[in-house]
Amino acid sequence: MYTEKSALGARKIWNKILLIIAILAVSVFGQVWAYNYSFNNKSLYIEDILKSKVDLFVGQKITSKTTASKYIIALQKINYLNLNSDKQNIYNYLYFKLKTYSDIVDNNSTSETKTTTTTSSNSSNTNSDTNLAPSIYYPDSKITYSSNYAKDYINELQKHTKDAIGVDSKLVFNRNWKQYLLKIDEYYIIDINKPVNLYLNIPTLNNEILFEKWGRFYISKWGYSFEQKLEISDIKSKVILYSESKEASLFKVINWYYYVYNLHKYKYIPIPVNWFFLSQNTYKINLWESILLYKDWNYFLIVEFETVKLFKSSLLENISNKDAFLGYFSKDLYSYTWSDIETQFNNIKSKSLELTKKSSTDEEKISSIYSWITSNIKYDQFSLDFIKWKYSEDYFMKNVNYEVFTGIWTYKNKNWVCDWYSHLFEYMLNFAGIQDASIEWWQALINGKWISHSWNKIWNYYYDATWDIDSLGDKSKFKWYKMPYDKFFVLRKPL
Repeated sequence: MYTEKSALGARKIWNKILLIIAILAVSVFGQVWAYNYSFNNKSLYIEDILKSKVDLFVGQKITSKTTASKYIIALQKINYLNLNSDKQNIYNYLYFKLKTYSDIVDNNSTSETKTTTTTSSNSSNTNSDTNLAPSIYYPDSKITYSSNYAKDYINELQKHTKDAIGVDSKLVFNRNWKQYLLKIDEYYIIDINKPVNLYLNIPTLNNEILFEKWGRFYISKWGYSFEQKLEISDIKSKVILYSESKEASLFKVINWYYYVYNLHKYKYIPIPVNWFFLSQNTYKINLWESILLYKDWNYFLIVEFETVKLFKSSLLENISNKDAFLGYFSKDLYSYTWSDIETQFNNIKSKSLELTKKSSTDEEKISSIYSWITSNIKYDQFSLDFIKWKYSEDYFMKNVNYEVFTGIWTYKNKNWVCDWYSHLFEYMLNFAGIQDASIEWWQALINGKWISHSWNKIWNYYYDATWDIDSLGDKSKFKWYKMPYDKFFVLRKPL
């Protein structure tokens, strides 16, 4: 019982303190010019715990329009500039709650027609703190008036401001079927109970915007600006590249040259619900230097990545499936660090054409390239020793030259492992005009253990140049050349 009485007494004391503060403020600071009520935009919100206390206070103490009006008059005479941000927020929210209560009483008692225009299909209630949901069409936002008096008052002000809009809780509004963000640093709070001439004396009024938010009216201070919401279509038209690829390397032709954008290590910004305001991100964004990526049903703006100039686009002019070719080549880019990519690819192409220039059929082209590879490229000795289990996997991964894991290195140094043997074979086949060729990755039983292995497929036949290395290019000794599926897939299984 003692505890309940104490709690009740504490609440009464807290309520009285609020009233005393308001009365003291009136007596100390007196009447204040309306346009001195300016606030920094960062102080627009009130903490939930304080908001709850104000809601509780209004619910318990404000039982009539007369009571609400007394508090409103007291709050209107407070010099907000002499209060800290917390008190400003508390009084600002209290004023809003009291005005809302007073307006509801007015409307109910006089049955006055309320002139309203919804700012979006989901936000006819000006109390809502939800943002505008994105949609295909955005009907123009307009100002909402609580009464005919408010409408006449604001219309008079509109004659002297540069613009007037209704915004949602995030300062977003619609105009000409587009969405915009109102950007301001400071603003004046409008009190329609004060003479309109007070606001007409604002020095920069002709260059300011009048806006309505949460049923209250404001005028910008020291200017304003709009930022258009970027639709996905807008972003696509501005970025370097738009891609829906899941690969970590993206290719694009610029001025007759292939460039690659490596996304192995990159910085990205997710774009929520297909809409975007650049200024709402702390990271400085330049769309003209970014990549838009669609992945896993979401859009991402890639703002940091590696760009490498590769080779002339004419290098691939005779290759029909360029995307597949570049997809295989992208794996080289993980490990090959030399700047001679264009030179080496030209060399590979020249060698392919040289080997097949006298060939009259595709079969002759395939055979010539296969023979050259098996007679000129040797298996990397360190990798071969690992396959024979002379080293542990940890030791191998720490000491291997990772460039052996590239088709370019295989050709350049005549040194290879199986995966890149098949890559080089793939490159040469494409340059020679063999289009229906691909690489497959499975597992093979080697030296008693299953390890990753790769080979090539051309039409419905299989070729494993790695396992024909001992032939030294002698076609009569080929064992894994042009094998049908049932004979080829012996001692092999999926990864």
